[in-house]
Amino acid sequence: MSPVKSLEVTVQGFPPMVFTGATASKAFVGAWRQYCHAYQCTFGHFMTIAKRRAVPNAAGVGEPIRVNGRKAWTMEPRQHSTAFIYDGEDDVMVAHHTEIENGH
Repeated sequence: MSPVKSLEVTVQGFPPMVFTGATASKAFVGAWRQYCHAYQCTFGHFMTIAKRRAVPNAAGVGEPIRVNGRKAWTMEPRQHSTAFIYDGEDDVMVAHHTEIENGH
């Protein structure tokens, strides 16, 4: 089963957006960081203005792959360069399609 989690996050006054992470908490932190690009906001305040709910991963998200021979999971649908996390890790990295193999 994929460790990649997707959350739909709704902030007051904005439409809902989906964020992915190695955990639901990391996905929520990603939403806060995105929000902070436009507005100054502490994480504590963000928690009071944002609602979150787990949603299924979109097609192509959380798929098992191998990157340079190591087990990994896609963080987005595969394309020319694809964001991924290595199995057991949570730092998001990007690989060129030539570095990616299907499945574990």
